[in-house]
Amino acid sequence: MSTGVSTRAVSVTMSSPNAPDVCLHLPEVLLLPKLTSELPQCRVTRIDWPHLHGLQLADPHYDRPAMVDAILGAEVYGRLLQNGLRTGPSGAFSAQSTLLGWVLLGSVTEKLTSHSGRASVSVHHAALTGDDLGRALQRFWEIEELPSKTVNTPEDLHCEKWFATTHTRDPHGRYAVRLPIRQNSSLTLVNNRKEALHMLLNLERRLMRDSRLREQYSTFMSEYLHLGHMEAIPEQEVYLDDACYLPHHAVFKGNDMGGKIRVVFNASFRTTSGSLLNDLLLPGPKLQSELWLILSRWRFYRFAFTADIIKMFRQIRVHPEDLHLQRILWRSEPVAEVQDYRLLTVVYGTTSAPYLALRTLIQLADDEQEAFPLGSTAVRNNSYVDDILAGGHSLESALETQRQLVALLGAGGFELRVSTLGVLWNPADDCFALRVTPTTRVTDSTKRTVLSDVARFFDPLGWASPVLVYGKIFIQELWMAGNDWDQPLPEQLQSSWTRFAEALPRLNTLNIPRSVNFDEHSTVELHGFSDASSRAYAAAVYLRCTDASGRVSVSLLVAKTRVAPVRQVSVPRLELCGALLVARLLDMTARGLGLNGIPIFAWTDAAVVLAWIRSHPSRWKVFVANRVAEVQSLIPPQNWRYVPSADNPADAATRGISPSELASMDMWWIGPTWLRDTHYTWSEPGSADGNAEEEERRTVATNVARTTNEHPVLLRFSSLSRLLRVTVHCFRFLHNARNPRNRKESFVIRDELDLARLRWMRLAQQLDFPHEIKQLGDSRPLPARSPLLPLRPFLDHEGLLRLGGRLQHALLPYAEKHPLILAKDNHLSLLLVREAHEASLHGGPQLTRSLLLRRVWILQAATLVKAVIRKCVRCARFRAATAEQQMGQLPAEQTRPCRPFQSTGVDYAGPVLLRTTKSRGHKAVKGYICLFICLSSKAIHLEAVSDLSSASFLAAFKRFTARRGHCRLLISDNGTNFCGAARELRSMFKAASAFYSECATELANSGTEWSFILPGAPHFGGLWEAGVKSVKYHLRRILGEHKLTYEEMATLLSQIEACLNSRPLNALSNDPSDLAALAPGHLLIGESLKWRKTSPNLEVGALVLIKDELQPPAKWALARVTALHSGSDGLVRVVSLKTASTALKRPIAKLCLLPIEPAPNQET
Repeated sequence: MSTGVSTRAVSVTMSSPNAPDVCLHLPEVLLLPKLTSELPQCRVTRIDWPHLHGLQLADPHYDRPAMVDAILGAEVYGRLLQNGLRTGPSGAFSAQSTLLGWVLLGSVTEKLTSHSGRASVSVHHAALTGDDLGRALQRFWEIEELPSKTVNTPEDLHCEKWFATTHTRDPHGRYAVRLPIRQNSSLTLVNNRKEALHMLLNLERRLMRDSRLREQYSTFMSEYLHLGHMEAIPEQEVYLDDACYLPHHAVFKGNDMGGKIRVVFNASFRTTSGSLLNDLLLPGPKLQSELWLILSRWRFYRFAFTADIIKMFRQIRVHPEDLHLQRILWRSEPVAEVQDYRLLTVVYGTTSAPYLALRTLIQLADDEQEAFPLGSTAVRNNSYVDDILAGGHSLESALETQRQLVALLGAGGFELRVSTLGVLWNPADDCFALRVTPTTRVTDSTKRTVLSDVARFFDPLGWASPVLVYGKIFIQELWMAGNDWDQPLPEQLQSSWTRFAEALPRLNTLNIPRSVNFDEHSTVELHGFSDASSRAYAAAVYLRCTDASGRVSVSLLVAKTRVAPVRQVSVPRLELCGALLVARLLDMTARGLGLNGIPIFAWTDAAVVLAWIRSHPSRWKVFVANRVAEVQSLIPPQNWRYVPSADNPADAATRGISPSELASMDMWWIGPTWLRDTHYTWSEPGSADGNAEEEERRTVATNVARTTNEHPVLLRFSSLSRLLRVTVHCFRFLHNARNPRNRKESFVIRDELDLARLRWMRLAQQLDFPHEIKQLGDSRPLPARSPLLPLRPFLDHEGLLRLGGRLQHALLPYAEKHPLILAKDNHLSLLLVREAHEASLHGGPQLTRSLLLRRVWILQAATLVKAVIRKCVRCARFRAATAEQQMGQLPAEQTRPCRPFQSTGVDYAGPVLLRTTKSRGHKAVKGYICLFICLSSKAIHLEAVSDLSSASFLAAFKRFTARRGHCRLLISDNGTNFCGAARELRSMFKAASAFYSECATELANSGTEWSFILPGAPHFGGLWEAGVKSVKYHLRRILGEHKLTYEEMATLLSQIEACLNSRPLNALSNDPSDLAALAPGHLLIGESLKWRKTSPNLEVGALVLIKDELQPPAKWALARVTALHSGSDGLVRVVSLKTASTALKRPIAKLCLLPIEPAPNQET
């Protein structure tokens, strides 16, 4: 596989010798040094096909291998096509007519020559990805972002231990290291010499076309060999099974296609086993300090120098046992024999190379500490990769540090030369300068060019933040405008960008003093300023030095800016974000520069932020509390000061200024004038913004209990069934006492239960709606504030309050058209909801409420139903909160109308234990539930199956189709029984087609198409997984620990099926004029409401279940809380329990609170 990067595009006009008058104009064609290898790869035998006679071919010599000059994309190919397609017998070429002539389509079967290797497929993909732009953006954001604290992983610790125990040093002082290989890795490398040879041949063909590149490449490799950085491999050592060959290619320095090159070895090339060397190597822990800290540390020296280590990676040897992983192929001339080489030094391009190089330098500094103390310190604290920025507070100490550095690195085999680390530093003036490259396209800019221009700006210390923040804000505006990558900017944005881009080069005139006037006798302070606007917030850190004579100097050390989030955030909150940014920056600067124990002060012009910081975080809302807590942990509240906005230098970095303004803005470079006074003072802010402070204040809510008039007898019952039966027996007692000769002693009948229910209903209505009943009884209208007014209530012939509405002519029972009305707070309403919940087999809120509305209309019933379900003890055993994710687009089968079960999903549930017989000595066997769900109507069909075999499933499938009709599409997961059944169906149709070829088409059309979801992705079948969950929901609550026979299980599944298919399709309404919910045997799908709230502490006497992962919920032990063990924050996380047999302590994470009022005095 080969790739190329195009940096140029040209305009091309193409024509064909067969049709000179036809021209094809291509306005933008990408240029690449190489497109592909010769095609075809070998000579093709011409065959005289009759259907190709007389055709004028666009390429008459299609049978001869030749280079490809241009590759046309699909958008161009469509313009070339003409009507006309000729096809021949199987295996023959097809011909397509185009504007350039006829082109041939097809495959060749010629055997390739031995040197060509195996056949390859040529694929061309062109994309304007902008890899250079991606790398530039990554570096830009890395520089802008503050580094986070890193924690060494076990792999990092292993890497450190491996280096410490395996590195060696030869008599000349040069180091040899072992490559850090991953432990217990399943990756294996296979000898990939053949692939490396193929890559070398491709490289040679490219070099043959560019003599200058070939000369530079050969010179580089000859130097590599001459310096002893690689050696030829003896012939007897060439063929090793686990040898790894690295392909290599040229990289032009500075992206100059005609400049100096460097050969790069590709350790990310995959071997035939699919592995690559970089996956096998450990990257090691991070050893490199941040660049802005190294530059800031360098500014503390009065005398400074820079240097870099020549070929640093190649001065470190690799242990001979690892050299088989660093092989290459090379020959200086294409006619010479290919030679195997091994690279003897650390190879740049490998994952572990940066770590090994830096770790070797640190080891050298440790080993030579006594001989070269100043040089050792410089290597540890003042090096960035292979560059060193060091110096001294006096000329003598700087020269001594330089001498020790040269000697120390020379002792390890390293050599120094002059370098500037990419930072413009003028040693004569001892000043820094910024490097700004003029933009390539000031006009007709696009999102891509704007990003490229902003990302190229190199400012690690943030000195140009007041200017660069405008570029960040502009990028955000581009994203909000929704422009495509290569779409020209709107006129307003283009004009703004043009003014900014034309002014940027003025930053090249800036001169920033390198030295901060620090010496060994100076006293220093760090001052950080923060500010925010509606578009951005910023932080700037200044060093205040006071020398021995009392002279004060202030210098800008580092600054950072952030763009405000797109989501609207208040300015006080953004000011707090700025305060957090400056606190982090001050802390990192002090620790990184070793300024421990010095005074550190933070300044802000937001009085409300000072009020937040000087108060305890618990007073504020979460957003403010979290940030205030971190700010206080970094900078003590007493070190925060107020600064007027006019004296705040960070203000410029929040709104953006021009480069010319930045050059003359002294307050940005040396801080406010009063900070340079020998004794400076600051003012306290006025009163903070009370509204902003009040908005962020945490509030505490209290609940007020309200008592209602309830009948005392009613409150003694928790079951409606028991209440009605007791009432019936009371009425019977009165009847039998009054009529001793006509006593009622038979079983309780339905009429008696209905009568008892109506009596309690009348009593409840009289207690809750006495005024409404009186008004209606007197034929007067209800008061305007009556909660019953929207229901149009009326009194029936028995004096009961019923719902009105407009369903008088509906074909519904009278009780459904005009249900009885009850208040939510009545205890009878609670009993009615409990009854409906149990009648629906512990169904959800929708199903429970739909059954409830058939008899009674309860005000605010939805709230009461949810409360009852939450407190249901049986449901509490099985309720579990599951994580949710945003769903994808619905497939076509779920959105297109079709007959029920024409497109079906299938899944299994179980196992469940089935009895073989009802008699004694029965044997329990495993059974399963097969669930079919209609993808369009969500209807469910359940079948009991005896095992997981394909035969059992096919039998269930036949029963399903016999009752539900033909199934065109069946989707399932990749269960073995499903796969087996699919194979049997396919073989059945195939056999039928073989014996009855004339019926093959009809059999295929009438057969079931079986589709499997992606392996290992059960969430792709969420529809039937939800159906299985609903079936289990009812099955667990009804079945419990009982074992049923096959007949009983089939009966129960039919009931569950009917229950699930009875859920309404549409949401239930509170409008009394609406008809009953439509439920024609289909499922209702929806999203349940989830109430989230903070859990209160457990109370003494609370009844709980002790969770046991080894037991089902039905067998968890019951216990009562006897004592609470609070933490220092007052929250209870451990409690003492008492069960029926013992007393113990358990964490609350192992307890399930049952919805029963605590009874502290009740024995467990």
